[in-house]
Amino acid sequence: MSALLFLFVAAWWIGWKTGLADKIYAEDMRLTVLDAGAWGFLLFVALFCAGLFIQIPGLVFVTGAVLIYGYWLGMLVSFGGGLAAISVSFVVARVVGGDPLASLKHPRVKGVLARLQNKPIRTMGFLRIFMQISPPLNVALALSGVRYRDYLAAALLAMWVPIIVMASAVHVFVG
Repeated sequence: MSALLFLFVAAWWIGWKTGLADKIYAEDMRLTVLDAGAWGFLLFVALFCAGLFIQIPGLVFVTGAVLIYGYWLGMLVSFGGGLAAISVSFVVARVVGGDPLASLKHPRVKGVLARLQNKPIRTMGFLRIFMQISPPLNVALALSGVRYRDYLAAALLAMWVPIIVMASAVHVFVG
């Protein structure tokens, strides 16, 4: 668990020192991705993965995608990039941190974990709708011991709801 904390702190520090964190603001992201030409989509997905890994909220990337690609394509890019980013977060957190939450004995924690084990897709889908593309949620679910296939299935079913809401808000308020 301390290795995972160290990894996140090191990633944040590297992002700050290299200037990556500065490129993740929506307008800077738009210019960087557009300047990359044909490689722009892959660069956007890489920025999304790196940004989520250093705990930048998914809303920043949905906003960037709508500003870069427009409303409809921006939603699709947000969904694809979001799936890649939450997958990277999950895999890294699981590989480095393991699943220590699964072995906790506290009654409340055991109750939450029981719901995750009994109805994983429904529980994670509900969490995903309300917590969106939340970096802490991705890490917590990875450390809980849930199976990746259930994690991905829940994301596929539920993540489109917050993306549509966020993209629509950006489209209405930012244009």
